[in-house]
Amino acid sequence: MKKHLFVTVIVLFLAATVANACCVDIDIKPGSDQNKINPGSGGLTSVAILTTCSFDATRIDPSTCYMLGPNTRNGGAPAEQNMLQDVDNDGDLDMVLKFRTNQTGIEHGDQSASVIGNTDVGESFSGNDGITTVGSGQ
Repeated sequence: MKKHLFVTVIVLFLAATVANACCVDIDIKPGSDQNKINPGSGGLTSVAILTTCSFDATRIDPSTCYMLGPNTRNGGAPAEQNMLQDVDNDGDLDMVLKFRTNQTGIEHGDQSASVIGNTDVGESFSGNDGITTVGSGQ
């Protein structure tokens, strides 16, 4: 019962965060145009959150970031790793986060995934990118 209540609280918190979040540019699997994801994979999926003229990705608090599928009910996967890197070669640093793929809630047939989180001053953000699911279950 406690676990169910905890999951419910997390889902409600994430829903409120997304509703009031600023939109950011993300790139799932930087360097790949196809963004192929195997939902059953126990590996890590990289996501770059891009710095733009209106958002400084170096201000992200990685401990608040989650990756989730469009119909996720489990709260998504927390970021397990992070680093700053210029992934889009525009001269500024972007935040690259890695998430445990099979914990994201992405399911076969999903065509998009999102990342949500907060900056170091508590500003909420969310970003979305297209994906193609692969692997068993197709």
